[in-house]
Amino acid sequence: MRRLTLLLISLLIAVIACGFPSPSSVISVGCDVTDLIAAINTANSTPASEQTLELATDCVYMLTAADNTFFGYNGLPAIVSPIVIHGNNATIFRSAVGTTPYFRFFYVDYEASLTLENVRLSNGDVAGLESTLISSESGGAILASGELIINDSVIANNYALRGGGIHNWNEPATITGTDFLDNEAIRGGAIFNYHAPLSITDSTFSDNRAGYGGSNLASGGAIFSYSAGAAVTITGCELSDNQAIRYGGAIRILDHSSLEINDSTLLNNTAGTWGGALSVTSGSVATLNNVT
Repeated sequence: MRRLTLLLISLLIAVIACGFPSPSSVISVGCDVTDLIAAINTANSTPASEQTLELATDCVYMLTAADNTFFGYNGLPAIVSPIVIHGNNATIFRSAVGTTPYFRFFYVDYEASLTLENVRLSNGDVAGLESTLISSESGGAILASGELIINDSVIANNYALRGGGIHNWNEPATITGTDFLDNEAIRGGAIFNYHAPLSITDSTFSDNRAGYGGSNLASGGAIFSYSAGAAVTITGCELSDNQAIRYGGAIRILDHSSLEINDSTLLNNTAGTWGGALSVTSGSVATLNNVT
């Protein structure tokens, strides 16, 4: 009887362990790129639970080489599990030395998620790769096919052919309280969004450009979004001084995508052909509420 009782208890413990996900944990990251890479690898090793990385306060993580080649060159390990990064005002920066190779910072896999809070991403560059793969030259700072959340951060001075700051596709992206500054691409100076919901709140887009290399395809100085399912919602934002060589100095949407702008300001955005602020074509729909 005693053995039977112990067996039943053991089975019950096993069932409980299998029925509930492992609790999330916090990983403290030293002010060193090697520590950051190791922390992401550790977090990726526990895909069943969300892991939180606490970056060193005010640290500058200067990257000088690519870590992997998932859909192009990435300076940090691909995100393949749910990961939250608390930046604590840290900066992740691609070295400005002329011999530094081209790479972005993050690739987010389609079954993963990445949350960034209070971090600056600067000088990511995949525009010069001259690859035949579209993904390789997309997303100067982040290429996301999994869920992306960004809060209270800065995405600045990044470069790509599509999405100078971010290239997002298929999964939702939610951005709050974030500044997009001086990013550049051919399409989507700050963000290129394809076939995915994109929600942006209380954020600023300033001095972003669709004009990399002088391409006559350059459109969407701040945001370029297309394809059915690409629903962009912008609330409480300011888009100012963004530029496009062709269409949509601030925003370009097409191919049955949708755009809703609420309680926002569009100021001094310019386009070389038409749509200084907005360009809406090819069956797309835009709704503006209290926009100045």
